[in-house]
Amino acid sequence: MNSKNNTEKKNNIDSISKLNELYKFMLDNNLEELEVKDTSGFVRIKRRSKKSNKQQMFIYPNNIYSLQPQPVSKIEDNLQNTEKIITPLNGVFYRAASPTTKPFVEEGDIIEQGAILCIIEAMKVMNEIRAEKKCKIIKILIENGTQVTQGQEIFIIQPV
Repeated sequence: MNSKNNTEKKNNIDSISKLNELYKFMLDNNLEELEVKDTSGFVRIKRRSKKSNKQQMFIYPNNIYSLQPQPVSKIEDNLQNTEKIITPLNGVFYRAASPTTKPFVEEGDIIEQGAILCIIEAMKVMNEIRAEKKCKIIKILIENGTQVTQGQEIFIIQPV
């Protein structure tokens, strides 16, 4: 029994250490929010900013020991000519028209100008966010059903 308690304490210390590493990574890269997900769990950390007085941290099971965040800058460094799409309003980000339908776009898709990228629900109004040009979806930065704020980056694209 004592061995089990020691293991749990070590895991808690490891978790706190990992969270501190992620937070330091956010500070070093001047990030307001960081989401990390792999097969062992999911973590979302939001820093307190001038826009928001709340600092939030959400940890979802199982653990975060093996999480290795890949900063967006590394993705962009590997690609030339990338651009970011930002949300024009506050609301909830949806990748599909309904929970049972296919997402509008996936990473790697090449889409035409005017194609729907996502929906932002604001005050019960569904606002379609459309592509301004033909492009390739490099990275989707927001999880489905996540609250977004005006000016937040939601996609990294590469014009085609």
